[in-house]
Amino acid sequence: MRAPALAASLSLLLGAAPAAAFDWPVARADAPPRDPIERLRWDHINAWHALSLPDLRLALARLDDAPESARSLGLRAVVLRLQRRDDEARAALRRALSLSPDRAVLDDPDVALTAAWLAARDGDFAEAARLGRHALARMARPSALSLAHREALSLEVARWSMARGP
Repeated sequence: MRAPALAASLSLLLGAAPAAAFDWPVARADAPPRDPIERLRWDHINAWHALSLPDLRLALARLDDAPESARSLGLRAVVLRLQRRDDEARAALRRALSLSPDRAVLDDPDVALTAAWLAARDGDFAEAARLGRHALARMARPSALSLAHREALSLEVARWSMARGP
């Protein structure tokens, strides 16, 4: 009987809600699965290609085992781009967009960046700049570590914007 009273007293002193103040966070049963490309996202890697990362093979294997969806195909395109497998990345992205008629798959900033980079490689700088700006707007607020990565990316998007002309 003393523990609940003590918890309530402490929570009042600390200004927290009594029940939630001392509960440990518990993973929800319906929580989304871990991000298969978490360590390959732009916040961690500031490169369009990263051939030597061991996480690439593991991420690709996880995505191969996942049911086909717009999200899994979009993430697959990111990994394939990192491996310099541009044609396969384009194909995965096209398939992802066909499964996502509202283009919601591009709400993932890394998928949008991959689409932008592939558009720039194809010489479609207007689309590259549009998708790059779309991705920048959806990226998480930069940490001190990833601030330089975001600045480099902003410069790349600006370069695409200038390459498209007036």
